[in-house]
Amino acid sequence: MNKLLLGSFAIALTLGGSAAMAADMPLKAPPPPPVFSWTGCYVGIEGGYAWGRSRDFYLGLPPVGGDATPSFDVNGGTAGIEYGCNQQFGNYWVFGLEGDFSWSNKRGSSFDIAPISNPLFQSTTRERWISTSRARIGWAWDRAWLYVTGGLAAARVEADVTIPVGFAFPGTYSDTRTLYGWTVGAGFEYAFWNNLSFKAEYLYVRFDDNNYFIGVPQPLAFANNRHIFLDNNIVRAGLNWRFTDCVFGFPGGCAPPPAPVYTK
Repeated sequence: MNKLLLGSFAIALTLGGSAAMAADMPLKAPPPPPVFSWTGCYVGIEGGYAWGRSRDFYLGLPPVGGDATPSFDVNGGTAGIEYGCNQQFGNYWVFGLEGDFSWSNKRGSSFDIAPISNPLFQSTTRERWISTSRARIGWAWDRAWLYVTGGLAAARVEADVTIPVGFAFPGTYSDTRTLYGWTVGAGFEYAFWNNLSFKAEYLYVRFDDNNYFIGVPQPLAFANNRHIFLDNNIVRAGLNWRFTDCVFGFPGGCAPPPAPVYTK
């Protein structure tokens, strides 16, 4: 009996000591939830609606120069592709570079005005495509990002002048040029998956004028010095797929995973 009691007491001491030692050993804590990062490159699609104003004019002082048309509305839809890379600095600031190319059907028309042009002539502005190259910078909180943007813009713009029957050169005359300018705006983007995000943005685009109808026969009243003014307001939405988690060339673009945390 004594031997049985002594054996039971030894086993109890052994089990108690093992439990105490196990309590003192460091335990690996469960991994922290992953922190979302905007760092990475992406491609996407975008589309929306655009409106603005256009005007035909001649350079110089009256009677040589002046407005050939009043300012008139241009509007239509846009749709295209976008691409870029972002880099997140710290927990909040995100900087990115983005380019886009959109097909456009924006157009508008107006009759010309005297005395610079003939009120029976009709002028039309058509935007065939538009492209921008911009920087984006803003404040992110987890999967939401509010940003401002700005950069360069280009568009392929067609100018038409229709001369009615009864004039020396009736018909519709067209010339197409590439206009260059600048753009500014703001937007909001939200990543509802790690690699997929939705954005909505507004852009204002202002183009420099260009000389149209160079080389058109001199008897035409709109020949050789007719310029086109055009600006745009664009509201659009986009869907982006981010396919990398680091941006080479940016400091800290490929950060190592955080070290494991141990607790007692």
